[in-house]
Amino acid sequence: WGIEYKRARPIAEIFEAELRRLARERGPGEISVAVYIGHNVYNDYALDYGRYAYVWIPRYGANDGTIQGGKRPDHPCDVWQYTSNGHAPGIAGRVDLDTLMGTKPTCGSTRIRAISPVLRWTWIWICSSEISL
Repeated sequence: WGIEYKRARPIAEIFEAELRRLARERGPGEISVAVYIGHNVYNDYALDYGRYAYVWIPRYGANDGTIQGGKRPDHPCDVWQYTSNGHAPGIAGRVDLDTLMGTKPTCGSTRIRAISPVLRWTWIWICSSEISL
């Protein structure tokens, strides 16, 4: 799992600062900084979630590849990752599937880059009208 989360915070803050610098450099609407935070550690980090353009929470429930089998997050979020066992046309193997939980736009020129406080991964949210799930 990499770095223990308590020691990862300073590194995550440096990474977030760099993403915010790039967002300022590229101009409004080009890059939005989001946070991808595990449901089980949402309260542990005591983050100011209002600082982020989007809050993205994975919570799977049955994890059977369907939204019906998912378990909605107990915390407010903009994007809910409801399975890691989904399928998408043209992609071999299983994929994570997400759904929007609010009314914030995610497509168009905006590319969402998410930062995870535990630094396991960095995600790029891809919007496409070409894929229907």
